[in-house]
Amino acid sequence: MSLKEVALETLNNYNPATDNPNSQGIIPAGEYDTVISKAGYRAYQSGYDAVALEFTVVGGDYDGRRELVNLNVDPEYPNNKKYPSFLTKNIKLISQLAFAADFNLDDDDWEDQMTLGDVIGEKAMGAQMVLEITESENKNKPESPYRNYQFLKYADDLPFD
Repeated sequence: MSLKEVALETLNNYNPATDNPNSQGIIPAGEYDTVISKAGYRAYQSGYDAVALEFTVVGGDYDGRRELVNLNVDPEYPNNKKYPSFLTKNIKLISQLAFAADFNLDDDDWEDQMTLGDVIGEKAMGAQMVLEITESENKNKPESPYRNYQFLKYADDLPFD
């Protein structure tokens, strides 16, 4: 590919007035072989907190790229109160993560979000799985679709070591 072709492709949807040139953009929807490179409870300066998971893509066109997934399971979080399905979906995702990463969560691990995040940080680091990313419409911000995830367990034979 020539410089001209790369430049045209790169600048196709790039706005130099508003876009960060250091951003790699998001990984497109699809299925990716991944390893969990970071996991645990995370509290942000904004006041938001969640179980934070960082998946690193292993192989393919997006090798080395990362996807950050925040799962808030605090029943008192305003969005979880307003939309209880968000909370139940995130609880199911964490259960699916534990299955895909081949560890169990005990009843006491669900004491609160911080405890759960700490346990996941201990048990999930380095786990390999398929990360499936899909997108759905965001009516308020059509240019920023919602990212949806599934954590899929490998068969006994892993595609990488």
